[in-house]
Amino acid sequence: MWSEMWKWIIDNYIFHAVIVISIFFLIFFPGRLYKIFGKFRKVKAGIFELQTDEAIDPNTPCPYKKSRDITFGQLREVDIKIDKLEAAVQEIMATVKNMSIDQQKSSFYDEHQPDAERLAAGLKYVYLGGNGFTKPDVIKFAEEHKPIYNALTRIKPELRLIY
Repeated sequence: MWSEMWKWIIDNYIFHAVIVISIFFLIFFPGRLYKIFGKFRKVKAGIFELQTDEAIDPNTPCPYKKSRDITFGQLREVDIKIDKLEAAVQEIMATVKNMSIDQQKSSFYDEHQPDAERLAAGLKYVYLGGNGFTKPDVIKFAEEHKPIYNALTRIKPELRLIY
């Protein structure tokens, strides 16, 4: 009986007409279809349940507590790893600064360098925080080579000696 009825509906193009009219209404009168079928907010078919979007309050807590807890736990782990990475980078930068200070000190005491380069290395050494027995040597060398010192500090005022 059903197969005969479907055959008659398809043979007489009734099914096709319903589809065309539905598409026409969807395109030109979308609001009316919502008014007609608006009362159907929930459709249940077996284990599947479809529900239209209602006004969802953004302050409503997440109903999926397990996935939320897993997500926040992973975010906390990422934050911990980033903090460890930042600490490692700061440690590396401190080592690089110390190496730079040592390089400037070595360049200052290298007598085969021109006086201008030696003085620039000594001034950078003091500027980067190098102290100790080398700082008085840099000050003495700067006083002996006053024109070079004036030229360097005019170009880079941050290298001026403050004593």
